[in-house]
Amino acid sequence: MEVEKIHGNENHPIIDGIGINPKILDDKRFIKSILTELPKIIDMHTLTRAKVIRATPKEWDTGGIT
Repeated sequence: MEVEKIHGNENHPIIDGIGINPKILDDKRFIKSILTELPKIIDMHTLTRAKVIRATPKEWDTGGIT
């Protein structure tokens, strides 16, 4: 994985899940582990503990993990 800081302050990691197995992206435990471990790997810190919830599908959205 390559990480590039765009500027010195207020960086936020963005993870692109295109092409990833949907079962992996629907695994709450896996997503929580990514949100917990990734900041340590890329030398960032978190402001709060990760909170992962399942979003209910809507007319305009398929729902999923958020």
